[in-house]
Amino acid sequence: MVENSSITNFSNGEGIAVNAPVSVQIANSLVSNNLIDIDIAGGAAATIVKSRILGNPSAGIYVTASASQGGTSVDISDWNVAGNGIGVNNYANLASSTSRVSVTRSTLADNGSGAATQSYLGQRCAYAQRVRG
Repeated sequence: MVENSSITNFSNGEGIAVNAPVSVQIANSLVSNNLIDIDIAGGAAATIVKSRILGNPSAGIYVTASASQGGTSVDISDWNVAGNGIGVNNYANLASSTSRVSVTRSTLADNGSGAATQSYLGQRCAYAQRVRG
């Protein structure tokens, strides 16, 4: 669990990176000015609540699934994502992989793109979007 933390200025890498089939919670934290603020992959299940994801040239939150590690899922609520290249990027790279992102009671503002889904070779990417500013 990452709670009540400030993770900033990793300009050549991720502020928080999870690449394993584990559960992680990020709460009441500031993650900013990293290449990618939060990178969730490898079958991980993440919950991000009441946090701010700010000022990244790439993605604020990058979600990736691959076949070898199962599905990756992220539930996001009550947060602010602003000033990133992409606010939330949801990506699955093989036909048998699944990634899922759910966004609730959150603000995506002043990003190059608010939310993006990339799907290749028939894999499943899904957003359960109820984004409210």
